[in-house]
Amino acid sequence: MAAILAKEVAHGRVVTVRVDGMTFLRPVAVGDVVCCYARCVKRGNTSVTVNIEVWVKKVSSEPIGQRYKATEALFIYVAVDPQGKPRAIPVE
Repeated sequence: MAAILAKEVAHGRVVTVRVDGMTFLRPVAVGDVVCCYARCVKRGNTSVTVNIEVWVKKVSSEPIGQRYKATEALFIYVAVDPQGKPRAIPVE
């Protein structure tokens, strides 16, 4: 999911160069609803930094209806050309 957002921001192919601070805050029970949210937090000349948050809504375990953040991480991508070399991200 983070790569999809990075690809949209970069207008083309991207590769993952780093994952920073992946934090597993709480477990997820089988059957609970998992929602993933991605947000571009930085856009460089060739790179895109995306923050991912995973939220849970408890529907199969107690307390029913509770929502909480289960995981978050920062993914850094670099835009690449067809040869795999870094390329500039077009200015919007």
